[in-house]
Amino acid sequence: MPTNDDPDFIAELDATIGANLKLFREKRGISQGDLAKRVTALGVPGVHQTTIARVEGGQRALRAAEILAVCRVLDTSLEALAESRANVRLRANLNWLRENVEAFRIAAESLMHARLIVAQELDNTYPYGPDGVADDDLVLRSGANPQLYEGLESRLVSTDPANVLGEVAMGHLSHRTASYRRRNDAEHKGRTEFLRDGIEAWMGDDGEHQAEA
Repeated sequence: MPTNDDPDFIAELDATIGANLKLFREKRGISQGDLAKRVTALGVPGVHQTTIARVEGGQRALRAAEILAVCRVLDTSLEALAESRANVRLRANLNWLRENVEAFRIAAESLMHARLIVAQELDNTYPYGPDGVADDDLVLRSGANPQLYEGLESRLVSTDPANVLGEVAMGHLSHRTASYRRRNDAEHKGRTEFLRDGIEAWMGDDGEHQAEA
């Protein structure tokens, strides 16, 4: 088992720090030269663009003062900078999923809010009669285009978040159905296949979302 005094461990750690330095720097849109200037501005001399390039290339290790200054400039920690590349990749994917889930939640809330606003405006302008539909004469008298009105009514129903998600799921499957169907059910399934199975199960045999009873 490698120890902190093991040359291989030290070399691997330096290589990891160099690779993560490049990853974090590029993610923040900072050039090698700009990073070197900011580190120097923090009172750490002797750091140039070529220094950063050598560190990222695994040809030079960062000194204690340098690594602390780098962490400050990149708004990260020594632990994060020294984290294994495998963990960095896993954490990046985890954060990416979290960000997209949050973006999806915000978009869904925005869609539901928009549908409520549109529904309220339609209720105020074209209220439903006893038969559950708006009076055609009322629509005509308002000067509205009947086809445009019907299109909005239809869209109001079809933009239920569950329906929209179903459309996205079907679109996702349609691009992969041919190759996906060729797999042998007896073969080991990867995560992607399990996800696709889940989408198909959610959509149901008839291609429409199956609502819970």
